[in-house]
Amino acid sequence: MRRIESYRDLGPNWDGYGAIPIKPRAIKAALDIVRVLCDHRELQELSAPDVDPETNGTISMTWETVDNYAYLEIGETRYAGYAKRCGCVSCYFDGPVDYLTEGPERNPLYTIHLHIISHCNGTKNRDSQ
Repeated sequence: MRRIESYRDLGPNWDGYGAIPIKPRAIKAALDIVRVLCDHRELQELSAPDVDPETNGTISMTWETVDNYAYLEIGETRYAGYAKRCGCVSCYFDGPVDYLTEGPERNPLYTIHLHIISHCNGTKNRDSQ
């Protein structure tokens, strides 16, 4: 969480190539995601994501296993991302950042969990029901 907090200190041109500062709402949303991952037992199987600032003022999070990959980019008002599992078709998602702290119906973390953890552990998931 300290790393995400440190993105507040990234001013204009923080990368030397014209990057804009990270949006305060993106920082808050990224911190909210970390809290959700810690607080929801069903999501605790997800490893901690790699978190990086992006030059357009957003924050990206990635999860990767041997066969699976998920990417989530968080902006000031919206998020977008995708998940790919075990050679299957990618699943794309987007929505308002407020969804990042909601339950399984809207929160993309549950989609990421489904694609990264459930399928490859051989457990039954919503896609196979």
